[in-house]
Amino acid sequence: MVQMSGRRPSLAISLLGLAGVIAFADSRPNAIFDFPVEIRKRNYVRLSTEKCDECVTLEDFYAGNSMAFVLFFERALMGGNNYKEAIVRGWMKTCENLRYSRIACGLVDMLSDKPYAEKYIDPKTAPGHINVLNGEPVSAKKEQVNALLAKPGDPDLMLAHVTDLFASAGTRGDLLLSTVVTNKESLQRLLKQHRVVVVAFTGEERKLSDAFRAGVQGAVVERGMDTRVRTEPPGRGGKGKDKPKEKWRIAFAAVQGKGLAAHFKAESNSIAVFVDGELQPGAKTMNSDAKPGDKTMIEAVEEVTYKIGVQKAEATEGEAEAKAGRQGKGDAEL
Repeated sequence: MVQMSGRRPSLAISLLGLAGVIAFADSRPNAIFDFPVEIRKRNYVRLSTEKCDECVTLEDFYAGNSMAFVLFFERALMGGNNYKEAIVRGWMKTCENLRYSRIACGLVDMLSDKPYAEKYIDPKTAPGHINVLNGEPVSAKKEQVNALLAKPGDPDLMLAHVTDLFASAGTRGDLLLSTVVTNKESLQRLLKQHRVVVVAFTGEERKLSDAFRAGVQGAVVERGMDTRVRTEPPGRGGKGKDKPKEKWRIAFAAVQGKGLAAHFKAESNSIAVFVDGELQPGAKTMNSDAKPGDKTMIEAVEEVTYKIGVQKAEATEGEAEAKAGRQGKGDAEL
């Protein structure tokens, strides 16, 4: 748990964007992927006992999202305090950077829902944020808190903090699920680091990248698709001991940039699969009008991941394990 220690309500309101987006039925969504596109992009909802278009109770939010990053703040105390505003802004940016991942964000305004905050923090120290795993807060070490205090509201530090506290649930890549790649060097590096890489070549279309990444989230978080080729080889010691664990994790990348598809001999607006660095036949063409949450995108991600990526990787597994073993021996001897 992290606690951080105020009036310009208009700024707070504009920051929060808590105006209604759409009116839901009495049965409101709990999981972040059930909310409208604009909410999914920012990746946070309001946690409240009040009823509003984008409100959900704390309990229901935990029930729908196994990993949560929750901020407690008081809107009336925001204006005129640069420190507090930096924390809130940094949290919001971090949540946006976590969109389409395993981690959903929830915002508690103590002006209306102070009892929620009192379960976790001293309200006088707000704003404060916590990581919650399966409904239980995750404790932060003193050095982890001190790193945040050194640069209040820094989104990069905050993102590292969040993934560090959730390390028991997965590596950073596993938590984030997908990444955006904008140059050939980054994709080449990704192809070397993972046996299977599922790539959406979206050209210069950011909306299509969002649709693909939301499709990955839907396939994995909503529908339970496995993100590993198989149980990785037995662990080993020595330098680079964590590399095999990531090697067998399926990586997902939205590749944005003119000419990148052609460089890798793939088609634009397609979902392609690379196994051990080699482009596989059977890429799926994406609908240029696809939006986050489209069922066809989720199904396309599932199909190419299993039928092309996993099957090919498993068919050549012995060769890959031998190669990993040779690399591991070399690392240990360095």
